[in-house]
Amino acid sequence: MSLQVILAQVAALRNAAKAKQVARFFKTGPGEYGEGDVFAGLTNPECRKIATTNKTASFEDVEQLLASKVH
Repeated sequence: MSLQVILAQVAALRNAAKAKQVARFFKTGPGEYGEGDVFAGLTNPECRKIATTNKTASFEDVEQLLASKVH
């Protein structure tokens, strides 16, 4: 259940304009070091808040989040 909650929180805070800006900063174009990376456009404080409110997430949930293509 925790994974779905975390994904819903990330989806609610998605920011397409910020994601585009961050993707350009991290060089995600063809042949660049971040090629293929996908960003949700969240700020660090937003990510920390999600992490803090989901401290009880299982190790399996964390593994799935780490394996995600979305940063």
